[in-house]
Amino acid sequence: KDPIETYGVMNIQYDILSRLDWLPSSGPFVINDPRSSIEYSEIQPPLNNSIVSILFENFASLGGASTSLTYTSFNFDITNNRQLELSDLFLPESPYLQIISDYCMRNLPQKELFLFDDYMQALLPESENFSIWNITPHGLIMVFNKYAVAPGSVGAQYVIVPFDVLGAIIDPNGPVGIYAKR
Repeated sequence: KDPIETYGVMNIQYDILSRLDWLPSSGPFVINDPRSSIEYSEIQPPLNNSIVSILFENFASLGGASTSLTYTSFNFDITNNRQLELSDLFLPESPYLQIISDYCMRNLPQKELFLFDDYMQALLPESENFSIWNITPHGLIMVFNKYAVAPGSVGAQYVIVPFDVLGAIIDPNGPVGIYAKR
């Protein structure tokens, strides 16, 4: 289950913000019910004391030996008290999706794993293809759940898009503007 859908953005925001003083830089932050659990696999400390970026691992038991592991991200601007969209990081009208798409298309095959013949469809410059992302001090992590670009046996895949690739299109006054100025 998607933690945002299941528990609601406001509940996650409240829980995360109330824990910021003591949250470690990695797990275990766990929400459990008898059929599923949610853990964060990556939580970046508040960036510039204003951004929280979390990658959730969503595990569900589907009965018997069947399980599901998917990822969901949550990026929050503490200063403005709102959840971030990927577009919030970039200058208006910038070709950020095209640049991210091109970078992922060049770098995902270099991992030398079995990719679907049509994996490039999942990397087209469309916002739904890049909906799971995290902010790090070094760049954006773009996550592709299993079956998006490769068979389930390979698991989820990710590409780190460095800020030096994105620097010219990052909004210098936006949530990650400090990284464009490096």
